[in-house]
Amino acid sequence: MAPVTVCVIGGGPIGMVAMKTFLEEGFQVVGFECRAYLGGLWRGTEDSTISAHTTTVFNNSKWRSAFSDFPFNEDADTFPTAAQILQYLEDYASNFGLQEYYNLSTKVLRMQYSENNQKPWTVTVQDLKSGKVRTQHFDKICIATGAFQYPRWPKLKNVETFQGKVIHSVDFHRPEEFRGQNVLIIGIHGTAQDVCVALESHAANHVYMAHRQGLLLLSRFREDGATFDSTTLKETLFMAFLNKNFSRFYWWLTQKGITKQSQKTYPNIPEEWGLDPAPSIAVRPPVLGDALWRLLNSGIAESVPSVRRITGPKSVELSDGRILENIDSIIYCTGYSSGGMPDDLVFSDGTETAGCHPHPPGYEFEEPHLYRNIFPLHENEKIRMSLAYLGLGFVPVPGFVQYEMTAAAICQIWKHRTPLPSLREMKDWHAWHLKERDLLQARYSPLDKSTFYPVFLNLPDQLKWIDWASGAGIYQNLSSGWVNWRAWKLWLQDRQFYNLLQNGVFTPAIWRLFKTGKRRAASWDECKQMIISENKRAETARQARLEASLFGSKK
Repeated sequence: MAPVTVCVIGGGPIGMVAMKTFLEEGFQVVGFECRAYLGGLWRGTEDSTISAHTTTVFNNSKWRSAFSDFPFNEDADTFPTAAQILQYLEDYASNFGLQEYYNLSTKVLRMQYSENNQKPWTVTVQDLKSGKVRTQHFDKICIATGAFQYPRWPKLKNVETFQGKVIHSVDFHRPEEFRGQNVLIIGIHGTAQDVCVALESHAANHVYMAHRQGLLLLSRFREDGATFDSTTLKETLFMAFLNKNFSRFYWWLTQKGITKQSQKTYPNIPEEWGLDPAPSIAVRPPVLGDALWRLLNSGIAESVPSVRRITGPKSVELSDGRILENIDSIIYCTGYSSGGMPDDLVFSDGTETAGCHPHPPGYEFEEPHLYRNIFPLHENEKIRMSLAYLGLGFVPVPGFVQYEMTAAAICQIWKHRTPLPSLREMKDWHAWHLKERDLLQARYSPLDKSTFYPVFLNLPDQLKWIDWASGAGIYQNLSSGWVNWRAWKLWLQDRQFYNLLQNGVFTPAIWRLFKTGKRRAASWDECKQMIISENKRAETARQARLEASLFGSKK
């Protein structure tokens, strides 16, 4: 039997792990990436495509952020920088030989499905160096171009009268151009922090950060030296249980715990900063604000209310009536909208491919019209079984591994080891998902049009589905405590390792530990040693930070 051919569109971390996962399962895979390199947004660019800033630091620790079988090296910071993430991805691609399967500098122009072809998907691509256009045929397509495509530009009244520079952070490449300037940043979340750090390092005169709602600051490190994301498997499963069965209590408890931690780390936040009250973490995640706290405390940056209007060539009126004079530049740090895939990547017109787009007409920038934000809700079962989106769904499980496991779930469905529900069941799930999001937004969003990312999924529902569909076997082998005979068996055979799995850092390698007859597990001994090693590394780093803090320094 001829191998099943798969087209992977996208060469960022999500596309790369999809490529590697499909290859492991025996698919014949070809990848297309319009950039001249792998790594996606983690390589800085000077065009208007999304890319990390040089000051960007990853939001999760390296103990939680890695792929399941490829830990970060010792040289990487506990919270890797953008350059270190890029190096990690390049090492990952090299280690698993992914480059040879990718066509770089190759743009996918369109996709068309026809059951008249032996391989039903026709993909038309263009070599960006030669300009040559060609077509290839595939059995299946995985679109892994990422969720966020379009810069968000809130309209400032009278902005056309402003005579300084006005840019979005997507075009912020040369901070030295702002030396000596007074800069107004629109926004105060993660990207705003990165931009402000860059402006500080290049001697901007003063930075204003305008925002319309509060913000919860969280430190990267706890008092005991552990990283903020040093969550155990037992804690993760317990919180998922609470979220599913006692949703209001779960969000109250989580909000209370994180707020208490924030207040302990950042006491006596001035009222004039306008950070309190912060939106619920149910709809807006906190920001890792170590740098932001320093910038605001030092006076380099100033937190101000939202902008009411532009009042002159270099003046701005805030919502409290204050006038900011001598503003040289305005930088929008207002994030990106989710479009599901780039505008220039299209399905050819035709009845077969109608309904394949995750955001059909009338539903642009809303929740993807997909089952579990992966599979199209298409009338044709063969299309539902041959087209998948990766990267349009997110649950608060740190790092790249959730995309790896989602790719594994896609594999198992395409291998017919995990069933895809009927169209009716898929639509029922989608309706339930939208209702759940509406309830959260109605209950916890304080402002109209406040950010509640369309990619956010229900944690207990999606986590359990990914675990089951991929064949990871975490729930099967480690959940339910004393009523789970598999957990008892592991406890009796290796009590020390069982306790580490439950109470140590929930490392990505745990996702590859168990054999369930679906996804290929790693060697038990090899995987066990990886889990032990990562926990030892995390504990050694924690002890070093704790000892350093006792002597009045913080690493």
